[in-house]
Amino acid sequence: MKILIRKPAFEFIRSQNFNPTHEEKYLYFLSLLSQKNEFRNLSSTLLQRCLGKNKHSNGLTYKTIITNLIEEGIIQCDNKAIQGRKSKGYKITSVYFSGSRVQYEMKNTRMVNKIEIALIKKFEVLPEHIRQMKTNLAELTFNGRPIENKNVTRSRTGRVFNYLTSTKRAERRGLLWKASENLVEFDLAAAQPYFLGLMVAAGMGYKSIDECLPDDLRMYLELTSLGSIYKYFADKLGLDITDSVAKDKFKKKFYNTYFFNTKYAVVENSPIGLIFKSEFPTIHKFVLDRFISTKKTLSFNLQAIESTLIINTVYKALYDQGIWSATIHDAIICKASDAKDVSAIFTSIINQNISPCLISRKDWIGDVHTFEKNTLGQQIVKTEEGEAGDSTIYIVPSQQGVDSPDKNKIKSLETIKKIEEAITQLQNDKKPVNAYAIHKMKGISRRIVTRHLEQILKTA
Repeated sequence: MKILIRKPAFEFIRSQNFNPTHEEKYLYFLSLLSQKNEFRNLSSTLLQRCLGKNKHSNGLTYKTIITNLIEEGIIQCDNKAIQGRKSKGYKITSVYFSGSRVQYEMKNTRMVNKIEIALIKKFEVLPEHIRQMKTNLAELTFNGRPIENKNVTRSRTGRVFNYLTSTKRAERRGLLWKASENLVEFDLAAAQPYFLGLMVAAGMGYKSIDECLPDDLRMYLELTSLGSIYKYFADKLGLDITDSVAKDKFKKKFYNTYFFNTKYAVVENSPIGLIFKSEFPTIHKFVLDRFISTKKTLSFNLQAIESTLIINTVYKALYDQGIWSATIHDAIICKASDAKDVSAIFTSIINQNISPCLISRKDWIGDVHTFEKNTLGQQIVKTEEGEAGDSTIYIVPSQQGVDSPDKNKIKSLETIKKIEEAITQLQNDKKPVNAYAIHKMKGISRRIVTRHLEQILKTA
């Protein structure tokens, strides 16, 4: 990691004969102030992540660094902080700001990793376009009533979390804008695998799909851009994922095995890893060398790419043009009347990458006013989900003092129903009914099956 520090400040730190780790902490802090001769607001929370907390920094914390630099007359502090709005501002004094900047390459890998994580979030409060999302969410309604949770937060990767990201898919598709207009969702096909392809291509210095890319990298980019990467891997493993439930189960295994795993043995020798190794060696070598071998997390970096592209580019462009929108990680939500413009902007930005990506559209169903009752007497609504048309049930949010449902009871009832279906099928096939057979058929743990089975058979 290369940083730039004003030459007088750089020479002063080098003359102090600090140990290498402490020296790089001072230099990095000064590099944050070396671009402009004005106060820069720096978050104390993020400075802690970069420069150390009290317990784990061998006595040199960010506070110690700041205090020492102020006492030496190298920096100034405005001592103005407003909770939740402004952090304290710092700047290099005029004596030490003079002259050019010196480039320095940091050698402490552990510290560089911490800095890279912190830099994703930057050193300021949430930018205006993300704060606007809270206002946008306040305009959503479910059955004519405004939603209650309008909080918007941002993770270390830059991912934005809000009401939409924490709500079940079926429920959020019942939302309307101001109780009057339907919503549309645009998202990328195979987003995380697609971002991995972009990362590898950029890491190898490729800027255009027209360049002479390795054959396996070109093939990978084509598969991810069309959203066909899951089917390709499933076919190699002899799995049928045409059913939406089977596809969701496979995608979970796909990500947990390769994208979210940091164990070399799993990434290298799992069925998914072996396919990457044989079919896409360029991708596989990049992942092993850049992440697994260096103990870095691939998923963290992919989410950072996602945030840069979706939040800070696509959503920011919509915000700049005054178009109402919100985000669900790699998806953009907009009003139906704006769908054409949003699709054009989204597509235009995605097409600027080395490889484009298929953008799918889902029209949300809008408010639902008719309800059924489940076995617990709670109101439910059924909506159609997925290509296979499988029916998804969700509980309507509590209204007019009605207690919220007991999710554990609902899950237990659903499990019992699956066990009963398995018993019926085994009996029709004239096969023995036991916990193991039901476990193999429905994927429910044998412990849970055993817990319910005796009671079910008694009441049958």
